[in-house]
Amino acid sequence: MKVVNRGTRLGALLVLGLITAACGTLGTTSSPPSSPGSSSSGSAGAAADIHVEVKGGPLFGTYDQQATSPICTSGLGGEGAFGIQYSVDQPQGISSLQVLIPLAVTAGTGTDNFTATLGLGPLVGGTTFQIDPNTEGSTGTARLDYDGGNSATVTIEGETAQGIGVSIRVECHQVIQA
Repeated sequence: MKVVNRGTRLGALLVLGLITAACGTLGTTSSPPSSPGSSSSGSAGAAADIHVEVKGGPLFGTYDQQATSPICTSGLGGEGAFGIQYSVDQPQGISSLQVLIPLAVTAGTGTDNFTATLGLGPLVGGTTFQIDPNTEGSTGTARLDYDGGNSATVTIEGETAQGIGVSIRVECHQVIQA
């Protein structure tokens, strides 16, 4: 039986969002959804490359985004936590992504102790996908490849409580350390 303190997770995500927003994480480039199976490679100068695949529902497709400011953090969401905070207001594509892996050390081979929220379309009025395996109906696994340096890769495979599959891969080229 797992005991999860939802208030702590929500509070950590809020703090993480405020800190990274203050660091200027809103500079991005975007590409609209493309056909399934297509992808783009990262570009020089990007702080992070985000690749998302939505498998089902009206927003089915592949989405790619680059963040020009750091969006990946180690220790800012709590001791031993790894987080991602990205948001930009745009009419289509990835507008937000929040990920919190409270115990990053356990995520090297995959963990279900994480929460991820993905927003597509406008920040207000867009579509949100929530993956939190500790919530009834949602399933998923997060893997973190991170050695404590300045780069990391987060891979999430999950399904929302509504049955929509979501794959997320974030290649962090810069990591903010607490």
